[in-house]
Amino acid sequence: MNRAVRFHQTGGPEVLRLEEVPDPVPGRGEVLIRTSALGLNRAESMFRLGQYGIDPVFPSGLGYEAAGVIEAVGDGVTGFRVGQAVSVVPSFTMPDYPMHGELVLAPVHAVVVHPEQLSFEEAAAVWMKFITAYGGLIDIAGARAGDTVLIPAASSSVGLAPIQVAHRAGGPHPARLDVGAVLFKHLTIRGFELFEITTDDRRRAAAVEFVRDGLATGELAPVIDKVFPLEAIADAHRYRRPAVRSARSSSRSLGRRAGRKEVASVDVLSGGRRHFGVGLGWINQEMRNHGTNPDDRWRVMRERVEAMRQIWTRDIASYYGDFVDFDRITSWPKPVQRPHPPILVAGNGPNVAKRVISYGDEWIPMLRPGVLDHIAEFKKTARKPGSDEPIPVTLFGGDLADVDAYAAAGVDRVLFWVRPQDTAQMTRTVDEIARHLGDRLR
Repeated sequence: MNRAVRFHQTGGPEVLRLEEVPDPVPGRGEVLIRTSALGLNRAESMFRLGQYGIDPVFPSGLGYEAAGVIEAVGDGVTGFRVGQAVSVVPSFTMPDYPMHGELVLAPVHAVVVHPEQLSFEEAAAVWMKFITAYGGLIDIAGARAGDTVLIPAASSSVGLAPIQVAHRAGGPHPARLDVGAVLFKHLTIRGFELFEITTDDRRRAAAVEFVRDGLATGELAPVIDKVFPLEAIADAHRYRRPAVRSARSSSRSLGRRAGRKEVASVDVLSGGRRHFGVGLGWINQEMRNHGTNPDDRWRVMRERVEAMRQIWTRDIASYYGDFVDFDRITSWPKPVQRPHPPILVAGNGPNVAKRVISYGDEWIPMLRPGVLDHIAEFKKTARKPGSDEPIPVTLFGGDLADVDAYAAAGVDRVLFWVRPQDTAQMTRTVDEIARHLGDRLR
């Protein structure tokens, strides 16, 4: 029996299993490879978490990169033979061709002859990062000597590769970025992914030739952090610290930028009057569209809040979680309020008190039937560890006529739902609220 890495639900490294499955049989245009080494990249971590561009189909395999020896070939396969050493260029989807197993199938277009100067481990760590770098810098941007190349997260695998590729393209040297020169070029950011190159036969062939030549001259050399046995695949994922790395990818890290710097900046500009509310919503399709698996939403929110606290309260901050992971970053300005602006945790479910106590400062429920009874119970029973003080409650969507009932239930602050109006009407509405509240305003 073949052993393959599979998972039956999205989640952390603990969902991975090394399972016995029938030996795969190559079909037409397919190659069966007995693997000697597998490559682990950010893509596998995101796929396992359900945060990749393609959803897993359970039970799901995973893996884009592998190197080994051909065990068998299917009909129509030419140019390869049984016993030949090969490696795999990611040019397929993980649900179709998962590479993490002892015996794996690969489409023949993705199979390349093993670079003889590399070990199997090195060959399994070559194609994704170097073709990604080649595609962005050479195929699309046409980088050449004299160009300026800005490489964020340059210590990551797909950060180290562009440095080597850029050197091969013309030998640029590290230098300070002339921001003014960049601004006057009126540059446009263009999105790019590996498969734009690897699913095009002509462009893939050019990329493989570029990388292979660079490996032969020594201008390109894979960097391997650590090697794990297949049985320790979950440990390998833990070591990789997957996910959404704030220092490396701000679009998927701390609240999609509506986070650490913006909150701190508004707190400074307002003289310390900012309150920061966090909530999840309930529309699963919307969560997936924003890159979050609904099953992970509470853990994602908690890690983002905890990470922002680290950034707000430390000159040099680090955070290591399953969804947010960064090492030694700085961010300014710092909030005026100490230790940071109050964090208001939204939610109405049975576990909301635990979440407020764990990583919030206040609770912000939405007005709904029965909410005042819930608030009264919360004020009586919810306490931060080591404190006898009730936790503040802000009611969202309150009605001006019911403020006395809110106060009796223990509400500390009310956010009124004010509909869009022109300036004059809005001024009258705010004045009316102020007159009604009187001494309660503060």
